[in-house]
Amino acid sequence: MDRDMTLDEFDTDEIELNSELFSDLKPVSGVTWINDEDNDETELGFHRVNSDQIIYQTKKKRFKMIGKYVMGDMLGEGSYAKVKEMLDTDTLCRRAVKILKKRKLRRIPNGEE
Repeated sequence: MDRDMTLDEFDTDEIELNSELFSDLKPVSGVTWINDEDNDETELGFHRVNSDQIIYQTKKKRFKMIGKYVMGDMLGEGSYAKVKEMLDTDTLCRRAVKILKKRKLRRIPNGEE
């Protein structure tokens, strides 16, 4: 639990050390920032847009190539495998591929050899 410390709780050696370190510092009166003249929203590099003007788009998924085939959407899923659509890039014929789960394949007799 944080609480504010009072001046009485500081060690006197610490106070003396701090006063010696910071005794020669003078307060900064006027700070001039770079490009401070007429600093408005247009010069900051950002501009406000109403939320009704924003067009939300989902990011397009990159395609996955396996050999000469392009992997498509999932057609189905079972306990042992998934079935996905594949497109042959040479003939543009659609195919289906069954992707077996290796861990489940071990449970089938003669499944993994």
